[in-house]
Amino acid sequence: MKFSIEKNKILKSLEEVIRAIDPNNIYMHLRNFYIEILDEEIIIKGSNGYFSIENTIKNESTLYVEKIGKLLVPSNLFLNIVKKCSGKILLYSKNNILYIENNLDKYQINLLDYKEYPVIDFSLYGNKIKVEVEKIKKAINNVIFASSQTKEDFILTGINIKYEDNKLMFTATDSFRLAREVIEIKDDRNISFDVTVVNKNLKNFIPNDAVGEIEFYANEHKINVVYNNSNYQSKIIDAPYKNVSQLFKINFSKKITIDKTILNNAISKATVMSNDVVHNKIFVFVNKEEMKLSTHTDSIGSTSVILKNNEFQYEGEEIQIILNFKFLKEAINVFNDKINIHLIDSKNLILIDSEKSLNKQIISPMVS
Repeated sequence: MKFSIEKNKILKSLEEVIRAIDPNNIYMHLRNFYIEILDEEIIIKGSNGYFSIENTIKNESTLYVEKIGKLLVPSNLFLNIVKKCSGKILLYSKNNILYIENNLDKYQINLLDYKEYPVIDFSLYGNKIKVEVEKIKKAINNVIFASSQTKEDFILTGINIKYEDNKLMFTATDSFRLAREVIEIKDDRNISFDVTVVNKNLKNFIPNDAVGEIEFYANEHKINVVYNNSNYQSKIIDAPYKNVSQLFKINFSKKITIDKTILNNAISKATVMSNDVVHNKIFVFVNKEEMKLSTHTDSIGSTSVILKNNEFQYEGEEIQIILNFKFLKEAINVFNDKINIHLIDSKNLILIDSEKSLNKQIISPMVS
């Protein structure tokens, strides 16, 4: 194997692919870049076993292939060496060693047996839709925090991605709260899919440099996102996601309408003595005249913040409810302006939405 390439060209590809590599993976071969040098292109792959990225460098003026071949090279070490190079880099292998030459600098890296790298099927099949990059990034960010961070109920560590009736829905829940964002798609085809992907796989699922539209594929085994010369792929969780749609159909009898910034500031003031995971209760009392947010920590003290009715509108009988303020802040922060908080009583779920957003958040009350 022997080729030369501009440093910036290969560096961009390596930085994209390394997002799928776990340097502490128990399977040593998955800690590496799998690189295939062909006559007309170079293909670089990385995977943690569940989430994988394939990037292709096309033959152009910055790439000259003298001899084809395959490499399995330690990812972090190789990336760090390339970062230290400048201009054109010469790479060639001999006796299971990769030689890297850049100007007068020379490096040698011991290679692993590329034949031991698992076969990853990057083929594209299943239902395909086109989605605007910024919308899909926003949807993932606006629901991922509500997914479970433990593996007690593995399906809840996933983000459910469902497409039907020209709506792409992202849903996450840890059983105490629920977040859903909808993206409307213009597509005349009668297609649908319903898959669930582990949350940590979705964090890096959209190419860093992607703009405009991306191609999104889904089938019963995996999902793929394709943009330019990159193919991002994740396995799906082989279990049905919980049916949560009925939760959005509850009839609520009370509603608070308030600017997100006003409520956020009030929560921050009321929880100034309770900013830890143990003392996370906030008491919310509201009637038509005022809203009171208060917290109490035995070892520290208490705080009370009152908003008057010129800062919010309220419909319904007065109510007091106890909420997890961390969950409440995360829920309201996905919105930009006025929000609606729908309630029934102190024991039932609350729904948060906005007239200018297709996102909905649900939170369970806490006990006193």
